[in-house]
Amino acid sequence: MTTPDLPMLLPPAMVPEPSPLHVSTFAKPEYAKLTFTYGTVKSGANWPVHCKWFKVRVPTGRQASALTSEPTLIRSELTVPSGKRQWNVERDVRDPNQVVFTCSPPPDEPAAFDGTWSVQLELWGIEVNGGAGPVDITWEESTSTTGADGAYQNRTGRGEASKRDDSFYLHSFRPASVVINRSTKATLHWDGTPHARYTMHYRKPDGTQDSRPAKDGTWITPENLVDDTSFTLEATMGNETRYLTTYIKVNNPDIIVNTATAGGVIRAHDGITGPNDTRPLEVRGGAGLLVHKSLDVGTYAGGTTTIRNPLTANGNLTVHGSTVTGDLEAKGHVTATQTNKIVRIRDLRGPVKSGGQTVDPPLNIQSDVTVNQSKTFKVRYVTGLGTYPAIDFDAHLNLSTPGRTTTVRGPLVTKGNVTFDQKSLHEPPQNNTVSVKSTAALQGRVDAVGAPVLIAEFVVSSPRPDQQRTFTAQTSGFVLARAHAGGGAEHVRLTITTQGKSIEDDAHGTSRAGKNSMAVPVAAGRDFTVRAVKQSGAFNDRWAVGYFYWVPLGAGTATAKTVMADTDLAAPDTDTYPVDDGPAAVQEGP
Repeated sequence: MTTPDLPMLLPPAMVPEPSPLHVSTFAKPEYAKLTFTYGTVKSGANWPVHCKWFKVRVPTGRQASALTSEPTLIRSELTVPSGKRQWNVERDVRDPNQVVFTCSPPPDEPAAFDGTWSVQLELWGIEVNGGAGPVDITWEESTSTTGADGAYQNRTGRGEASKRDDSFYLHSFRPASVVINRSTKATLHWDGTPHARYTMHYRKPDGTQDSRPAKDGTWITPENLVDDTSFTLEATMGNETRYLTTYIKVNNPDIIVNTATAGGVIRAHDGITGPNDTRPLEVRGGAGLLVHKSLDVGTYAGGTTTIRNPLTANGNLTVHGSTVTGDLEAKGHVTATQTNKIVRIRDLRGPVKSGGQTVDPPLNIQSDVTVNQSKTFKVRYVTGLGTYPAIDFDAHLNLSTPGRTTTVRGPLVTKGNVTFDQKSLHEPPQNNTVSVKSTAALQGRVDAVGAPVLIAEFVVSSPRPDQQRTFTAQTSGFVLARAHAGGGAEHVRLTITTQGKSIEDDAHGTSRAGKNSMAVPVAAGRDFTVRAVKQSGAFNDRWAVGYFYWVPLGAGTATAKTVMADTDLAAPDTDTYPVDDGPAAVQEGP
């Protein structure tokens, strides 16, 4: 079992010079001095303290934890107060890792320290090695607190001396990358004395110079760089100052020059601007600006494009969003083909010819003209071309709007059908009418009658002697009545009633063949009633039939309003009667 070291009763006071110690360099060795004062300070004992010897151990080698690699160069001196016996100092360099200095009074004459005196050991000429860092200096003593003849014990202690690299050196100033992209930061490195004061001088993106403190061998620019930049590193230590300079290239830089002459092509990928938003970009020189292919003149929000002199375009001229307040003459094609873009023209006329004529020449349009369906195309006069001018419309033509009048001053000739419809394309039905307020001369055939539609078929017999229905005319037209009797003494009366007036006709059994007995006109929107009634005569199992037809003036129907009798009753088995095979156009009411 190892006995722990006992603390020293008389720990020495150590003073290093200089403090901290400076390490040596290849160009300049540095030396140190250590002074130890022993016997003045007491710890954990009563006076007097008797001492046979005390030792100082100094680590040696080239490592940072050693003080020197040249222990033989160390010089020593031990000072004892006058009136005291002289002490001896011995050096021991047998251990390559340390040098030991042993201080002792004469043999068998221990020194008695009572706090009034001390001995001083000075070690100087110590060539400090090149490794910076703390160094542990240890010491030992052989002391007794029980008198000169008492028991002596070995006790240990330690102190620390700090080594610092105070040599002034500066080298290897370089950028982490010699080329960086535009609008990125740069990183710079260097090797230099840690205890020097460093300042970085550089050119800011706005062209001014700035200075920032730097340390620890690395510095990053505070701004993103937009142009090639030089950097100067200033290092100061004591009264000495040193400088190093480096340079960084920036890809696609921002360049500000007063005068530039290019022997080749100048390419501006992101555009060329003037000095600021209030001053334009000026192209000077009597020759002007020659654009080989195309020129796109645009403006920022709220700006305008001003052309003070005549603008000549021998090729294409593309204008995005500009306004021309003066004359603009294009002797070539003017094309606006971008989707959803607009060409605005207040007055459109034919070309101006020399001679100061006062009459505008014709404007020739050599392709189709499309007007948005929600917009209006206004023309005061339209004249066709050729010897016999004509205007062809290859689509629906809407000649008027509600409350407007369409006037045809000359003859109106149609080579196809003319239809006056109650509704127009893409619109709900309208109550439109055709009014002729003067003489209408019809020299050809006018077909204004629709196809006859069977609207009522009454089988009159003894079980059902009286049948009728009421209809509403959706267009103007005629109601036709036709009777058919079975034979014998049958007698049936057909009646058509409208606007309070009735027209009737009788049919007898002796006239077995059917006949159209009457026709009654009915105005659009009017109600009319058709009726078939058994008259005198013995029907027995005989029957008679009354047919009623609707003949519209145009395309329309008559809508049934009331059903007075069941017309679905089948005819007697003893006879048959003719039926109409035309399409049913009757909508029965409840």
